[in-house]
Amino acid sequence: MRTASSSVPHWMDAPLETPLAPDSPIRARWNAVQNCLPPLAELLDVEIVLMSAEGYCVGGTGPYRGGVGYRRPEDTALTYSLRSGQSTMVLSPGEDAVCRSCPGRGACTDGANFTGPVFVDGKVAVVAQIVAFTDDQRMELLMKAEKAFELISQLIGFTRLRGRGVEPLPEHPCDSRFPGIVGEREAMLRLRASILK
Repeated sequence: MRTASSSVPHWMDAPLETPLAPDSPIRARWNAVQNCLPPLAELLDVEIVLMSAEGYCVGGTGPYRGGVGYRRPEDTALTYSLRSGQSTMVLSPGEDAVCRSCPGRGACTDGANFTGPVFVDGKVAVVAQIVAFTDDQRMELLMKAEKAFELISQLIGFTRLRGRGVEPLPEHPCDSRFPGIVGEREAMLRLRASILK
């Protein structure tokens, strides 16, 4: 059973601007992913927060769930991953290099976090952060960070592909490719005929 921090992240307590409306296109695009995050966070025993390429929180669990629609501040591990396309692991919050310029440095309650970009169609679509608040979560994060991030990335990929057109298969896929694979010699044609009986 995961135990989230009860503190409100500083970017939600003092919003940078008015949050996105619930029916905004940015929130709508990520709604399916947000719906899948709570059971995933429970399974992984961590908290998850997602930031869109536009800089908005588009998904979250625990204390981050209430921040969906808020603009994330600059100079955080999330914005670093968005700009650089690279992942970071913060094991000593407030002391790690990526934390030095973070506006929430003094108020951060993270015990550790893993942050990385999720690419869709070759571009960073969202940045995911897996957060640990307790010692138990920190151990889970250290053991499972890469696999958990891979799972979150796959979830995002699947939900983003949902609704896209799928190329139809040919009516007779084997008939058109089979001769090219096995050849047209008489022996191959007899073998093919006996197999297909």
